[in-house]
Amino acid sequence: MNASLEELKQFSVLHARAQGLSRSYCKTVLNRISEPFGVGKRTWGFEWHREAQNLFLSGKHKEALRCAVMGRFPYPCDPERYRCDQFSRQIFRSLRGEYGNFQDLTVKSPQGNFTAYVTDFTLNKKASVAGADSGKNLILAIGGIVSPKEQWGQFLGFSKIFATRMAVVEMPGVGENCISYSPDSHEMFASLLDALAIESNTDIHIVGMSFGGHAALRYAAKDDRIKSITTVGAPVRDFFLSGVHTCPGLTLDILSHLIGVNGNKLPEILKSFVLSDVDLSSVNARINYMRCGFDEIIPASDYDIASEACRYFYGRHTQDVHGAPNNIKATQFWVMHNLSAVIKNRRIHIISTLLQKLLDAKNLVTFQRQSF
Repeated sequence: MNASLEELKQFSVLHARAQGLSRSYCKTVLNRISEPFGVGKRTWGFEWHREAQNLFLSGKHKEALRCAVMGRFPYPCDPERYRCDQFSRQIFRSLRGEYGNFQDLTVKSPQGNFTAYVTDFTLNKKASVAGADSGKNLILAIGGIVSPKEQWGQFLGFSKIFATRMAVVEMPGVGENCISYSPDSHEMFASLLDALAIESNTDIHIVGMSFGGHAALRYAAKDDRIKSITTVGAPVRDFFLSGVHTCPGLTLDILSHLIGVNGNKLPEILKSFVLSDVDLSSVNARINYMRCGFDEIIPASDYDIASEACRYFYGRHTQDVHGAPNNIKATQFWVMHNLSAVIKNRRIHIISTLLQKLLDAKNLVTFQRQSF
């Protein structure tokens, strides 16, 4: 990992904003940091861990969690970041009542084991197989290549809002997912659905950000239980063929880490991740895809490829950088708008649609990547 401190600040904006951290607050912590890596005072992991620990001891557990997640960014590559990673899980599990009555589920797959957070009544395998309503939906959330599942805590509350089952997982190689990222690692979804005893007539709706959206598309091409995929900036084809040569070095470092290869070999390996027109046309799910106009990671052409090849494609544009960090609230309501449409929750659909439109009207501004 050779990223500069400035690069880390730049690309951590999305993960700070997604959790509700303001630029001004983050700036107070980042001003104490002078070293991007290493051990001890003024290093990235140390200062974020110290902030998280102070907040936790003062009873501000949710705020502490956000800082611990920031401290592990982009992944635990030194002892201080590892400490933040461990602390984030400790804090999150102490918030079990706050984020819904979720449980940890260890999933064993041929590729390796991983842990998911699931709303407790999704554990059909143990207690409720006989009494489960097989017609219910399952919402499955997965982040990108740096997002631990603890970052999705508030999303677990959707289980109650939509009165449906919910599971949150991580990308291969992230957090408690011990699978190596590979062209076949999307098979983890099959193992998860088996562990949850999901039946053939259950409708599954995936919210997959960035590379999580790509994994969802790969899997949906072979499983018709997937009825909808909502994604922001998912790579499809051109990223893996040409975009890899122009994207930020930090992204390449992270992918090399997750796949477990030397950076020089990465471009050739990534060609195996390409989604063909046949793959995309095999997806019977509704695809809700948000393209960011100033995305510096995913080529705009990937959106175009998906829009032409997917059968049921619904696009959205925002003038923002990768992940839409300057439009977080509007994006969240857009996700709720999409989920409420497929789950047929009229009340939530009306509310989320109105709020999304209000926020869209306020955000008609062209954004460039901003640091703290």
